[in-house]
Amino acid sequence: MSPTARHRLLVWVGYPAFAVFAFLLSVYWTFPYDRVRDYVVQEVEQPVGPGGTRHDSGMRLQIDELSPSFLTGVVLEGVRFTKLPTPTPGSTGDEKPIVVQVERLSARISLLALLRGTKAVSFDAELGGGEIEGEFALSEDETHLEATVDAVELRQLGVISALVGLPVSGVLGGTVDLTIGKETAATKGGIDLSITGLVVGDGRAKLKLEGMGPEGLSVGRIEAGKLVIKATVEASVAKFTQLGTTGGRDLTVRGTGQLRLVQPARLSRLELLVNVKFADAFKTRDDRTRGLFAMLDVIPRLRAARTPDGGLQWQLTGAFSGSLRATAAGAVAMPR
Repeated sequence: MSPTARHRLLVWVGYPAFAVFAFLLSVYWTFPYDRVRDYVVQEVEQPVGPGGTRHDSGMRLQIDELSPSFLTGVVLEGVRFTKLPTPTPGSTGDEKPIVVQVERLSARISLLALLRGTKAVSFDAELGGGEIEGEFALSEDETHLEATVDAVELRQLGVISALVGLPVSGVLGGTVDLTIGKETAATKGGIDLSITGLVVGDGRAKLKLEGMGPEGLSVGRIEAGKLVIKATVEASVAKFTQLGTTGGRDLTVRGTGQLRLVQPARLSRLELLVNVKFADAFKTRDDRTRGLFAMLDVIPRLRAARTPDGGLQWQLTGAFSGSLRATAAGAVAMPR
């Protein structure tokens, strides 16, 4: 190529390309990410409902900082997600909110997936002293979640503790790989999670149950060992192949059941039977625990959950959208 031709190529191709690159770079640097952060918070806390009016979702979101990550990604730091308690008949009004804190979250959308009509986001979150990384994809035909969990401390998450009503600690790890499709054959995957060093209670927090009075009763540390949760998916049903604890000094947990997976995923329905059994040494550890177990026959809900061998058993049913409930099931036979 002659010098003249190279010069013309530089003028007609190189300069416009540089101008486009400079424009994109200036947009990248000057983009109003603070406004994006405020918009995300608004959509979580005050989403648009039927009729185009906004309503309070009962959620609160705090993001300390939102910044770019290359061209298609963002980094969020200091994320605090709070689900406010929902008033229900019989509630005392002092229920605590569920809080999840994420130190750092990076997310990147796939442009190639968008061209195929799929919203696919890869993510990497630092929370609870550990990390969760993976990918979430959503299309008209299916929802896919793939995640690897590494050394996440449950107590720092707050979700499990709020559901149980007592502090719960332990280290969560494992993998989740689920694809939920419109067609039964398209739904597949599996769950393989474990919690090591599972401990419930701390000796200070109080368990509030009907019949115990407004103050509740403090519960000492309950060491449950290692909890393993494994499930395989067949014909849109995730069947739990292993659900229980091993090596627990004070408590043994066993469970069986299934999770019916449908789209949208929030309508997936859980059907689970859970049995907990305390060691005799724990029941008589001190006056506090002796008093707690002496009240089992006094509280109707706990009395209905007692099994013939002295354990406690509940049936958990409902959808993830908010209708999940626990029913005492002491008379239901636990499969061997």
